Amino acid sequence: MSPPRVINSFFRHPSKLLHAAHIAGLIEHVIPPTPNMSSAEGAAWFAAELPGASAAVVWPLQIPRFGARELDIAGPQFRAVATYSVGHEHIDVEECRRRGVKVSTTPHISDDAVANMTLLLLLMVMRRATEHLDLVRAGGWPAYQTNIASNPLFLTGQSVRGRTVGFYGMGRIAQKVVERLLPMGPARILYTVSQPRSFSAQTFPRLHALVKTAYPDVRVQNEPDLLRLAEECDILICLTALVPATRHSIGKEVFSRMKRHGILVNVSRGAVVDTEALVDALQSDQIFGAALDVLEGEPNIAMDHPLLDESLRNRVVVFPHSSSAEEETRLEMAEVNARSILLALDISLEACGDTISPYENLPAYL
Repeated sequence: MSPPRVINSFFRHPSKLLHAAHIAGLIEHVIPPTPNMSSAEGAAWFAAELPGASAAVVWPLQIPRFGARELDIAGPQFRAVATYSVGHEHIDVEECRRRGVKVSTTPHISDDAVANMTLLLLLMVMRRATEHLDLVRAGGWPAYQTNIASNPLFLTGQSVRGRTVGFYGMGRIAQKVVERLLPMGPARILYTVSQPRSFSAQTFPRLHALVKTAYPDVRVQNEPDLLRLAEECDILICLTALVPATRHSIGKEVFSRMKRHGILVNVSRGAVVDTEALVDALQSDQIFGAALDVLEGEPNIAMDHPLLDESLRNRVVVFPHSSSAEEETRLEMAEVNARSILLALDISLEACGDTISPYENLPAYL
């Protein structure tokens, strides 16, 4: 009998476990025939390989939808789909459940990496990193020294110290960002969540203990109203889920309430922010800058996108949805994919050389 076929949408999925299982003959690990296929080519290859498969590893930018059609193509023996992401909007979870197909993500693993990126993006805008980098590359170091000898405030940026930082969403990643911000001396941390929650040892045990013991002068509190949050904060960090109620919720009215030196950071989903309203707010100097790891319409972002306009170069930082791009994080995500697939196929992890504790970093099926 042939081993179960696992279709992987990645050419170089970095899981040692899947490779070991393939070498041991426990699975047939099927990968694309060539790297850098276009989205259309990758989707066509994936659909052609699905018939008779038992499981699949997908990524939303490669396989934008996995639902009834894909399950029909695969056949009744299909048992598991693992996505190399935290989000699972691209998978029809209910249809998978109805057919007894297990669905897994890579939750929690990228929390620290995303929190690190959030801080990086924020500081790049606050400290005017683009201008400093351009100055050095253009040979402007001597002129910079001359300028600061005359005016020590030349090309200075902002500081977190004494500021109010607002969070739109206060889940695991947002709390990790707060932990990183606290040593920088903010005056207040405000947050808006879908269901108002006071800041207490019961609602935020770890963060509350940290603030109480090490940063008692920092005030942390819930601000139930998003517009009031925008009015109060100097920095607005978006770490909320994309649901109908949050789509374009950061729009014209929010920007009109923000301070002129205000900075928007979005590392959640691109469509949480109304792009047109953000461009208008920047061009009219309603806010100082924006730091973005996500954009609505990604990955199809052309060079002439309004947020990439040269006039905004020094005030907008855009990364290509790469907040989890730390090597250790990506490797761990790959092994969680592998474990979820192998366990769903009743394959022993030990037989694949996995030495983790039975309770350490095992997948959680949706």
